[in-house]
Amino acid sequence: MGTPLFIADATTLDSASTDGNCGYPPTPLGVAIPCPTIITSSGPLMIVPDGTPLTPVPGVGLFCAAITRTAKVVVNNGVIIEGKVPCCAPNRPGAGGDGAQGSSGTPNPRNLTAPVIQNRIVIGSGGSYVPPEFTE
Repeated sequence: MGTPLFIADATTLDSASTDGNCGYPPTPLGVAIPCPTIITSSGPLMIVPDGTPLTPVPGVGLFCAAITRTAKVVVNNGVIIEGKVPCCAPNRPGAGGDGAQGSSGTPNPRNLTAPVIQNRIVIGSGGSYVPPEFTE
């Protein structure tokens, strides 16, 4: 079994990247679309389909321009929701997932990390994954 993946949404971060002397911090995707036929506890399921234009990432450094990003499905090869292929993230840094393809900056794509809102919808687990109990 590989790393379990979860459906990314507008709050999901991508990973940092650099391009020359410019740094680009992890940034929320900022955009998600509703799937009106799938209802969650908070309303329609929100997904980020492959090819969705995302919010820009500000450049950090002297004369560093913001980069534009597009959602890029890299690892989700079988989940389709309402005819769209959603980006997936591992809900933790460094484990790999789908990405945000930047206009510049390396590595490209910038892997998605966390958070994910729908942590009960698990992709790639073969049905064996049991989510942890959250107690406060």
